[in-house]
Amino acid sequence: MTDPSPPVRSRPRLGPGLLARLGPPLVLLAILSWTVVRPEPRGWEVATLEWIHRQASPGLDRVMLAVTRLGTWVGVGPLSLLLTAWLVRRRRWREVLFFLLAIFGAWGLSEVAKGVYGRVRPSLWTSPAPESWFGFPSGHALATMTLALAAALLTWQSRAPWWVVGGGVCLVLAVAFSRLYLGVHYPSDVLGAWFMAAAWVALLHEVLLPRGHR
Repeated sequence: MTDPSPPVRSRPRLGPGLLARLGPPLVLLAILSWTVVRPEPRGWEVATLEWIHRQASPGLDRVMLAVTRLGTWVGVGPLSLLLTAWLVRRRRWREVLFFLLAIFGAWGLSEVAKGVYGRVRPSLWTSPAPESWFGFPSGHALATMTLALAAALLTWQSRAPWWVVGGGVCLVLAVAFSRLYLGVHYPSDVLGAWFMAAAWVALLHEVLLPRGHR
């Protein structure tokens, strides 16, 4: 009797599945881009920032300055290292590649998109944490949303998925609000970052993890 042929490895299907995952965030990002290319921000964005600024206080300034650092490598870095170590310990090499590409790719996407769109940051008041580079999309919001989505996908079948999802939601919302509070981003900068992160993670998920993570 001949030996059975080896199993065929699954390959990513770059078809309807990919379009279904990439379509919604890309469409929303395209719609939002129309707002970004306008010479003046929309009234609702300015009104939102002004309302938030009316709640400002010296104590809240200190809190928001600490929270916003979670959206940099000070916060994203240690969390990424912990998740990477957890994956390496279980020898989940493809998931490690997926996660590292998601995190470092998000940083690259942020820098490229800022240069392409060239959107000037708000200047409604003097920010406690001024920024000089362009504002769309928010790098802090992009990094935290990418981390939250990737971590949720990778830990969904573990013992504590809801802790990861809940923590991710809190991190994403807290950092996003801090960027608006500090007056360095318009709301559409944050929304654009979220849509971009969703599309980026969906693309990597479909290509690198075609099956077993549905």
